[in-house]
Amino acid sequence: MNPFPPRPGEPQFDAAERAAIVAEWHRQEAEPRPRSLKDHGLVLIVVAVVLGAAGPAIARALGAGDSRALAGALKIAAGVLAVAGIGLRLFGDRGLRWAVGRTDEAVAFFRAQGTGGEAADRRRHAVALVLHAAHASGPGTSTVFDPARVRGELGGALPYVMAVERVLRGEVKAWPVFTPGG
Repeated sequence: MNPFPPRPGEPQFDAAERAAIVAEWHRQEAEPRPRSLKDHGLVLIVVAVVLGAAGPAIARALGAGDSRALAGALKIAAGVLAVAGIGLRLFGDRGLRWAVGRTDEAVAFFRAQGTGGEAADRRRHAVALVLHAAHASGPGTSTVFDPARVRGELGGALPYVMAVERVLRGEVKAWPVFTPGG
């Protein structure tokens, strides 16, 4: 028994369609995600700090003596590494951009097709909206889209997406996105 049965106005799914929805969830969940580059940014920042702090000592160790030119070049390199590292820390989460692309594609599909389109396409896009509504990258989780905004954009397809979400909440313990949280 599904603890999240469909509400009036939402489609009722037979056992085969419920199984297809769950299978689509597992298929999408198993897809490889792009690797985040945020950790690489942290490594670059650490190298930049060490290089900046130890620049003069490194110049002397390399036999450049009192070479201000080499020490200056090492400081410039440290600055470049620091800027690159900060950039990767701030913008290197390719997985988030991938999730945003998936949900944007799903919203565009429902905006264009409404309640039409192939059943497999509707199922795939509805599952994507539920699965990719939030993105975890390390210790934090980011919301991929504003559910209230997307609710309005889904139009007549919203009851279908909500029914798919109810199946996923009951079968795979998906988090609520469009349906009430209880």
